[in-house]
Amino acid sequence: TVRGAPALREDPLTVLPAPVPAPADWEIRRVPEARVYRDAVTAAVQRMRAGGLSKAVLARTLELTSSQPLELPAILQRLARRDPEGYTFAVPAGPGRTLLGASPELLVSRRGTQLTANPLAGSVPR
Repeated sequence: TVRGAPALREDPLTVLPAPVPAPADWEIRRVPEARVYRDAVTAAVQRMRAGGLSKAVLARTLELTSSQPLELPAILQRLARRDPEGYTFAVPAGPGRTLLGASPELLVSRRGTQLTANPLAGSVPR
């Protein structure tokens, strides 16, 4: 089921203090793990200094698992409060799974039956 809503930056609730979330017992998996990510950043910086790269986009994911039900609207509101000008999203990713995130760039948009994906980060031409 796809549901749309006005941009969270236009929601007057984003200016109110966020309620304290209920405690949750989270299992957190970092992808890639800190050492691998640190090594990738170091390698990218070295390549930039050597002239091999002019820009690099390195990202990390946190996979969170909880045995307790989550309040997705409250989580989205808290994400939107952190960056009201960004794009906050929740996308079903399989049974019992939801992809949550916030991005400074529009990644996917939908108008009617048309879906537009902008998967490339940054502004440097190929």
